Amino acid sequence: MAESLWGEEFDIPDTKEKTKKIVEKVKKPKEVKAKPEKVLKSKTITLEERLQVIEAEVKRVLAKQIDNILVIKSVEDYLKYIDLCIQCGSVAVDTETNNSLDPVTCKLMGLCLYLPGQKQAYVPVNHRDYRTGERWDYQLTEEQIAEGLKRLVDNKTFVVMHNGKFDYEVIKCTCGIELQIDWDT
Repeated sequence: MAESLWGEEFDIPDTKEKTKKIVEKVKKPKEVKAKPEKVLKSKTITLEERLQVIEAEVKRVLAKQIDNILVIKSVEDYLKYIDLCIQCGSVAVDTETNNSLDPVTCKLMGLCLYLPGQKQAYVPVNHRDYRTGERWDYQLTEEQIAEGLKRLVDNKTFVVMHNGKFDYEVIKCTCGIELQIDWDT
């Protein structure tokens, strides 16, 4: 029992357990994470930090797909994948652009291909280093992409597209190939 300055009596509780809990809590602070969308809207983060947030979010969302994705970085690997498509008789094709909705003036950034029983393939075309502006050297050109797509056309490979009208125009304008759309999802 203790007495306050005003003469009231009160009990002083045993604080050893409470102190231990507080010390443990301070040692292991909860990590407060802001949602990626909110962080990306911030005007105070650098481009490097912004890219780190995006990379972490992509890894979080697509982690289970990592072993099912193939990034094609050579003409030889691209043409081998095209050979498999021709042998199978079908392929799913999707284009990635520089976020332009105008298929006539957009840049082809990459080509997505999928063949049943194979890994999903991404073929980078016009990616650049954000620091230097230099085009990454392990990419294919539109001409090399056109070579493989022409082989699909010549072999009458069944082509499935995702928003085919747009992708058809992108491929025609960037690669000069009129790829037949046999099915559009």
